[in-house]
Amino acid sequence: MRTIFLLLLLLTPFSITAQEYFIEGSIQDKNQAPLAYVNVGIVSTTIGTVSNTDGQFKLTVKDLNKLQNDTLRVSSIGFETQNFLVSRLIKSPSLTITMQPSTLVLNEVVVTPSDTKTYTEGKDKTSTNRQVNFSIATEQNQNLGSEIGKKFKLSGRKDNYLKSFKFFIKYNDFKRVKFRINVYQLDKGDPGELLNDKNLFVEVTDKKTGWITVDLTNLNLVVKGDIAIGAEWVEHTANGKRLSLPIIVPSIGSTHYYKYGSQSNWRKFSSISSAMMLTYEK
Repeated sequence: MRTIFLLLLLLTPFSITAQEYFIEGSIQDKNQAPLAYVNVGIVSTTIGTVSNTDGQFKLTVKDLNKLQNDTLRVSSIGFETQNFLVSRLIKSPSLTITMQPSTLVLNEVVVTPSDTKTYTEGKDKTSTNRQVNFSIATEQNQNLGSEIGKKFKLSGRKDNYLKSFKFFIKYNDFKRVKFRINVYQLDKGDPGELLNDKNLFVEVTDKKTGWITVDLTNLNLVVKGDIAIGAEWVEHTANGKRLSLPIIVPSIGSTHYYKYGSQSNWRKFSSISSAMMLTYEK
């Protein structure tokens, strides 16, 4: 009996630390309509996802002792960001979050002067064996919200009218995936304030690879100075395992950005670039 008791004492701490906890729930607007593609994650960690088309989400927390004093952040364009203490959420079997609309200053309708010229900025090289992944095969529902981006060097003296953006998919075995295109103002060299005042989605079907072109004119964005543009992975069908873009190393003068999932920190890499192109007028 004494031996069994000692064995139980040794096993008990391991069971506690190995236990998985779940944070799950639904997200809705003030009219109780479900909100899709809302970013949900524990701030500055790799634990994050986006809500599905029914507004539902689920996160797996494997080490509660380290994260219980951290913050779960819920954010979406057009709504006020909400923060919750993780330790309080663990006690709730299910969570319903009602998002409140935020006050946005809408972009003015862009009237392009007749004497502008069209320019293209970025890297179009795709013939490389190096790749950067969106999808983590074993964590597909934990790293939705992962994002790959690039810095674009634009004039700081003249207005730049953003026209289109394209990125190249190197490998894709999903029947259908959806991306959200985000345009950022830079903050100390990293993606900072989001310049979009509305979501811009692009859907890719039938395991398509190659260039994906996105019209930016509906965003009515006029910018001065350098910006970053990212493609964020927000939805996928079942059974796929890999989704990636080509990565160019070295790419002198380029800046590459990567974010593992919703509410993760951006990582910045110099002299590296994914295959992304921006067309604009000035």
